[in-house]
Amino acid sequence: CACAKRSEACGDLRAPRCLLVATDPDPWHPLSSGQRPPGTGSLTAAVETASGRKATVIGKPNTYMFECIVERFGVDPSRMLMVGDRLETDILFGKNCGLDTVLTLTGVSNLEEA
Repeated sequence: CACAKRSEACGDLRAPRCLLVATDPDPWHPLSSGQRPPGTGSLTAAVETASGRKATVIGKPNTYMFECIVERFGVDPSRMLMVGDRLETDILFGKNCGLDTVLTLTGVSNLEEA
C-alpha cells in the first residue's frame, strides 16, 4: 500500500542522516484521457509535511542531473536542446543549464503562459 510506504518513509526520516530526495516538483502529470494524477511534487509534499523534512530535488529544474550527464558522457551542452511541456520544470531546467529550449504546447503549459 502506498500509504504504508509513505508512513515508513516518514519514520525513516526521523534519523538525521536519512536524506529525502525527489526527482522533480511536478504537482501532477497529464494523461491523454484528461486526468491529472498526482505527480512527484505532490507526493513529496505529503512526506515533507508529515516528516517535517525538506526534500532535495535532484532532477528538473535543478542542474544536478544535467551536470552528471555532461560529465559522464562528455557531451557538449552547446549542442543540446531541452524540449518539454512544462514551463516550471522542463523549460526552467533548460534555462538553468544554459540550453536553448522548446515548449511543445502538447501537455501542461500553454502559449499564453509562455
